[in-house]
Amino acid sequence: MKTLDAALLAELSALQTRPVVLAEIGFSTAARLSSGGDITWNGHVWASASLRVDRLTADGSGRARARLVIGNTDSEIGALLLNQRIADRSIRIWEAWIDAAGDPQVKEAFTGAGSSFEVGPKEAAITAVLLGSSLRHSPREMISAAYGFSRLRPARTKFPWNGAEIVIERPMTA
Repeated sequence: MKTLDAALLAELSALQTRPVVLAEIGFSTAARLSSGGDITWNGHVWASASLRVDRLTADGSGRARARLVIGNTDSEIGALLLNQRIADRSIRIWEAWIDAAGDPQVKEAFTGAGSSFEVGPKEAAITAVLLGSSLRHSPREMISAAYGFSRLRPARTKFPWNGAEIVIERPMTA
């Protein structure tokens, strides 16, 4: 077995990087989390968290989804999700590689908005969608007679709203 000298070992370790996930969740006070311990980047401290991207998919038509899983053993993220919800909140995910000096090289992996969440005793999962047409369905609850609305405009009614034209659509019924 060949032994490497100290100078070569130091040079090799300087070239090593470790992959890290950074995530920013747009709660009332942004949560900035890091899977690689506390990191300072872009003027912010990213707090160490049990964090992973479980799924990052794109279908080629401009639609993409991300599923972010965060440790919840202290119930902190679960409490934030249950109290502040996640629908339409900003979700940003970066891939980072940390060199031996602790400096991150960062690449954006996903920018979107929260769609749904699940909270369990050990972890919480957030599903996010790419900003765009997937978020143009509002409100998140269905407006129909079943929900107590009795005076509804006809389907395909158009009205202006903040510079956009909104079209009322109804689900197809059998």
